[in-house]
Amino acid sequence: MKNFNDRLLQSDSPDHILRVLQSWRLWVFGAVIGALLGWGVYALFPPPFRAQGSLVVDYNIEDFWSTKLNIQYAFFYQRETKKLKAIAYSDETLEIVTAQIAGVSIQDLRSGKLILSYPYEGVWHFWADDVDPLQAEILVKAWVEAFDERVHNSIEVAPELDTLRKEFNQFLSENPDIDKSHPDLDRYFDQLTDLAKMIDGVSPYIDISFSQTDSLPVNRSVSASTYLLVGSFVGAGVAVLTALFFLSQNNKTNRENTLDVG
Repeated sequence: MKNFNDRLLQSDSPDHILRVLQSWRLWVFGAVIGALLGWGVYALFPPPFRAQGSLVVDYNIEDFWSTKLNIQYAFFYQRETKKLKAIAYSDETLEIVTAQIAGVSIQDLRSGKLILSYPYEGVWHFWADDVDPLQAEILVKAWVEAFDERVHNSIEVAPELDTLRKEFNQFLSENPDIDKSHPDLDRYFDQLTDLAKMIDGVSPYIDISFSQTDSLPVNRSVSASTYLLVGSFVGAGVAVLTALFFLSQNNKTNRENTLDVG
């Protein structure tokens, strides 16, 4: 074990390191071999296809805040973005997707098939991965449409819920001694409960629109160029380390032969 550690910690001659660094043919050879191996891995074990759907999200913050304070803007963006992200991955949204596509469960969708890129405001990208490019496109289209439906339903219900709340509060103020068994109370409670189930707390000022609905782009989730690039770096690194190892071994053998001759 000690001899093994000594070999690992043994430093190479500066001449060997300089020689390897100056051997550009070695670097090119290793990079080419590595790139070929990377291409082989890509051909034999290709990554899944990735379809992309996009929505344009506009928070219309100028309608929400009457004053322009950066701290208010940041708070609003973070809060609304978290709400929209929660809607995108919620059970209700994914149930809409699985209802349209046979053989796909919510567990499958949450196992890495669906990916969301969400800046604060602007174009939100929805990605779906699958070994079948057509299935990937169907998945992402269903996801985008389900998300759009959920958000618009929340936005449309919000004013109605707010109006009903004001009406209910006015009713209570006008009837402070109303009996709990009054039928109007049950009516208000039922309406408020039904509307509350339909809303996700999304700001009614948010505007969402499709940026593309047909012929969605579908590509490999990892491009072939990435495999080639990583393979070339790995190949060049392995070639350099291998050359240093053999030079060190040859140098050790030469020293041992010199000692034997002496």
